[in-house]
Amino acid sequence: MDCHAALRCGEHIHSVPSFFGAQSAVQIWFRDWAEDLVVNKIDEAYQVQAQVQQLSLFPEPVKRNHNRLTKDRLVDILADVAKIDDKSIRLSLIDKLTNIKA
Repeated sequence: MDCHAALRCGEHIHSVPSFFGAQSAVQIWFRDWAEDLVVNKIDEAYQVQAQVQQLSLFPEPVKRNHNRLTKDRLVDILADVAKIDDKSIRLSLIDKLTNIKA
């Protein structure tokens, strides 16, 4: 069993001799903490990668051009504006619809 498989099983490998001699309890604790951190981050990265792949299977939603004023729609709106009796409101709306600044 390699060290990563042992860490995933919850086992800690203390029998590996240190290059510099005997290890203190703090060194062993730090090594175990660092190994757990690395293995956990690798597992999290694999989970995120799997989620991203799963999400990429869904197609992007089609964006609607709901705020576009087509010529047909403008003519339809202006026909309704022509029915307004109040001259100042009618002229104001016509000015706003026809003098569009991009």
